[in-house]
Amino acid sequence: MLGRGNTAIVFEGFIDFLFHLQIYGYLPDTAYVVMNSVSIAEKVLSYFASNSLPQRVELWLDNDEAGKRATKLLQDQLHTAVIDMSPAYAGYGDVNDCLQAKNNRV
Repeated sequence: MLGRGNTAIVFEGFIDFLFHLQIYGYLPDTAYVVMNSVSIAEKVLSYFASNSLPQRVELWLDNDEAGKRATKLLQDQLHTAVIDMSPAYAGYGDVNDCLQAKNNRV
């Protein structure tokens, strides 16, 4: 986890996190969580349980079954506003795939 704040942004992979930083820059008052695998979603829940839960959690997880299961788990278990950001890159495997496709069109 990097940073602290009222918003937490959760990524499935490190490359997705780097692309997000490239586009949006480092956002103040934001915590960044990179799971590197949705298999550790339970650990993210434990982390938020033992630390102050942010007011808003954005999920930038993959558009696959594992990503959807992790999204549902986090939405069901976190008692805060949890936003699934995957519609922003619908039609692509993840945010990285979407951004690479858009860059290749330019």
